[in-house]
Amino acid sequence: MGKRISIILLESSLELVPRHLWDKPSIRASARRKRRHPSKMLLDKSIHRPDMARARLPNAWKRGRPDIVHRTLLAVLGSPLNLDGGIEAIYMHTVEDRVFQIDVKTRLPKNYNQFVGLMEQLLVSKRVPPTGEKKLIWELDTSLKELVESHRPFIILENYETCRPVKSDIEGRLYGIGAFPAGRLDPRILELADNCLSLGPYTLDASTTASHLTCLLWSKQIR
Repeated sequence: MGKRISIILLESSLELVPRHLWDKPSIRASARRKRRHPSKMLLDKSIHRPDMARARLPNAWKRGRPDIVHRTLLAVLGSPLNLDGGIEAIYMHTVEDRVFQIDVKTRLPKNYNQFVGLMEQLLVSKRVPPTGEKKLIWELDTSLKELVESHRPFIILENYETCRPVKSDIEGRLYGIGAFPAGRLDPRILELADNCLSLGPYTLDASTTASHLTCLLWSKQIR
């Protein structure tokens, strides 16, 4: 195996229910069903859409889609590149600007409801599992900018005309993929990139982008 790389999910659509939504009807109903306080529940647009719309959340188009994060993490963790030891580290940057690291050997639950419970535990306790010496996922005491600076060159994958097409000479140490449903990455994040690459003329979702990227890098390393 050649040079190992790292992957980070950017502005991941993953957060606990914001304080000003705790008393909203869909949130209260979810809390009753789950027997959990709203402060310890994931914001999920498939359940909380009406109240999210009425609240006019900032950057609402990027929020409440933990399913995107779930699919993308499964794609990265289960990729041939990772199984062959080609991924050194996997990071997750959230819409709230929190940064987490996922052990590359972590086996995430494929069941979405189980994943939600795991992410709720993570966002509350800042690590999974909450106690013990072994950590599978944990929050880092660092900013996204500091993380990028320690992992250059940093390449962002996007599907826009401003990005050049990926070629066989793709070289980077840290690769970033937006893990939210719509819109562009925050310009402040784009400014951190050494390069911005496109996987073609199509609008690909985050999990497909992750699969394509890891397969490209894997095929290059096994030549």
